[in-house]
Amino acid sequence: SMIMLLVVPFLGVNLVSPEQIFQQSEISELVLNYRIPRMLLGYFAGAILALSGLSFQSIFSNPLATPYTLGIAGAASLGAILAMYVGWSNLVVPAMAMALFSTVLMYVFSRKQNWNETHKVLLTGVALNMLFSSGILFVQFQFDYLDTFKILHWLVGSIQNISWGSVGLLAIVLLVGLVVLLLNVRTLDLLSLGEEFALSKGVHVGKVRWQFISLNALLVGTVVSLLGPIGFIGLMVPNVMRFWLGASHASLIWGCALGGGLILLLADLVARNACYPIEVPVGVFTSFIGAIFFLHLVSKPHDRV
Repeated sequence: SMIMLLVVPFLGVNLVSPEQIFQQSEISELVLNYRIPRMLLGYFAGAILALSGLSFQSIFSNPLATPYTLGIAGAASLGAILAMYVGWSNLVVPAMAMALFSTVLMYVFSRKQNWNETHKVLLTGVALNMLFSSGILFVQFQFDYLDTFKILHWLVGSIQNISWGSVGLLAIVLLVGLVVLLLNVRTLDLLSLGEEFALSKGVHVGKVRWQFISLNALLVGTVVSLLGPIGFIGLMVPNVMRFWLGASHASLIWGCALGGGLILLLADLVARNACYPIEVPVGVFTSFIGAIFFLHLVSKPHDRV
């Protein structure tokens, strides 16, 4: 992981050597203010998305539960699109607000219908995701042609908004997510074994579940507001790490943080250079790989889905 972080800033269509950084001001400016913050943005965002996916899969005991299947990422995207439409430059707050709004909607529907079962909560998330997607399409058609193209590029998911301020924000969000998850390792272990088992061990499943959904609304809302809805990292990485490291969240949390960061970092490296001089949004690559992985996961006969 550390080796990749040290090597990636020097990689690209034009390779950069350490000597060039010290000898040429243009090269040092490129590396320090573009390549390094872009690398850190990708790494932190990938780690956050993977940790978010892990927590959702654990609290619902379902390998398909992610911020995207629950509609939270769609809500955050709609919040950011609405902010763009009215001309706001700060997308973080509207994205977070809509993500939290989707959480409240899920809570209201589940309480009204007494839907505490996992599969019904997931179905509610799918329905909300469709609702927010239709809202995104409606707002998108209100823009002119040029802005519509920019929004389409953003909706695929790409590492833009490259600044040290964005890096600092994601670093704080990642730290918050790590701390909360590490403080709840035992609870996540119990929930991943099923709701009934967790209840028998004294876990207040309903309360814990909604606390984690609200936390992830804030985490995912931040990532989506900065980079767009980059899909499937939260689905793939936790399942792969569970296969490699086992079911204990004490190791899964760190595995997902490292693995999620590395996968998005490598995907962005490919996106920058595969079709040069055209830069393909990184979400294209993660969605392609993730769709194949999703089909493989669904086809496995012994998964709890």
